[in-house]
Amino acid sequence: LSLLTEKAATDSAKSASIGDATLPSGQTTIVITSTSITEKSLIFITPTSATDKTLYVLGKQNGQFTVGTATPTATDIKFNWWVIN
Repeated sequence: LSLLTEKAATDSAKSASIGDATLPSGQTTIVITSTSITEKSLIFITPTSATDKTLYVLGKQNGQFTVGTATPTATDIKFNWWVIN
């Protein structure tokens, strides 16, 4: 068994496989761009601020994915994301 890991790029956020973002209050979606994302990527999101909303991956395609909630947020929601290929 061989386990390969992809370390996040320190020089360019565009090729990062990990990161953080904020879903702004009043919004239901945010698009995250990174060259490490493919249609087959596994994407994990973890809220890092208090929220009563469920964050989920609405869609993904080469180079980007969309995170959202079913209804607009009353406050900003900070979260971490991790892409595994």
